[in-house]
Amino acid sequence: IWYEMRGGDTGLVERCEYMVHRPGETYITRPRKDPRDVHVLDPACGSGHFLLYAFDLLLVMYEEGWQDSRTKSQTTARSLRDEYPSLDELRKVLPALILQHNLYGVDIDPRCAQIAQLALWMRAQRAFKDFGIDRAERPAIRRSNIVVAEPMPGDRALIKQFGARIDDSVLRELFNKMVETFKHAGDLGLLLRVEQVLRSSSQAQIGLFRSAEERLHETLERFASEASAAQLTSRRLFADDAEQGLGLIEIANKKFDVLLMNPPFGAGSMSAKKDFEKAYPRTKNDVYAAFVERGIELLQSRGRLGAITSRTGFFLSSFQRWREEILLKEASVIPIYTYT
Repeated sequence: IWYEMRGGDTGLVERCEYMVHRPGETYITRPRKDPRDVHVLDPACGSGHFLLYAFDLLLVMYEEGWQDSRTKSQTTARSLRDEYPSLDELRKVLPALILQHNLYGVDIDPRCAQIAQLALWMRAQRAFKDFGIDRAERPAIRRSNIVVAEPMPGDRALIKQFGARIDDSVLRELFNKMVETFKHAGDLGLLLRVEQVLRSSSQAQIGLFRSAEERLHETLERFASEASAAQLTSRRLFADDAEQGLGLIEIANKKFDVLLMNPPFGAGSMSAKKDFEKAYPRTKNDVYAAFVERGIELLQSRGRLGAITSRTGFFLSSFQRWREEILLKEASVIPIYTYT
């Protein structure tokens, strides 16, 4: 995608050793983007290997993007050079910008998500070191966009207590919908279309939720910090779990330029079987096929999805609807074969 934005004028050509042109192949030039507006998602991220590789490519993209003072960010309405007058100034914040703006991941295993968060933080620190940025000069990195998909806190008493702290009735209703919707999040991960929590509400309610998201974060923080000593641990865990739920909704409502994944294969969880088959009637026979369907939904126009998949989907009759309705109608396939 970056290659197409820059008309082939990019140092990524040397870094991506498996990026090859087939005879007669041409690329359609894309409008340029500020690097901060390029979003990459791994919806089953594990310990974050794909995101770590993307981090290295993004370092190059930012430095090349800084050279183009005409391209402005959709978020800040300013170019990188407007905000960072020299390349040295950019490098002082560049690793933190990548974790803040570009890389997103979801996993159902909290340990994997924690490893991915740590690995990206360590990669950022190494980049600061490579740039010669002393520890005292480095911006603090307090969070990443790696989210654990899990049920919202199950303690009904805490849910009721927290709901009483939300003074807006519409926002309180949406929070209760989140709790109900997330009951299978630990089984389905991002296959769960959590964005429908908002879409099932009126447009006015959706706007209210988005504008009040910061208030909800603040309410969670107060709910935890104002607890008595006996309540502190349970309320802190409740707030942390609810924050993960908000993060998952935020990711599900974004559109991504690139999805990269090595999704799980085989049958879905028995506990979520009914909901899974209802949500993915065309791809319910294998979780990886459903992840491809879901990934296509989350892409920007002309976005790219890369997945390590089983070849069974391209031959077995049980995958016929996946091939005909998903791959041929909703996406164009660019096969990449590797041999070991």
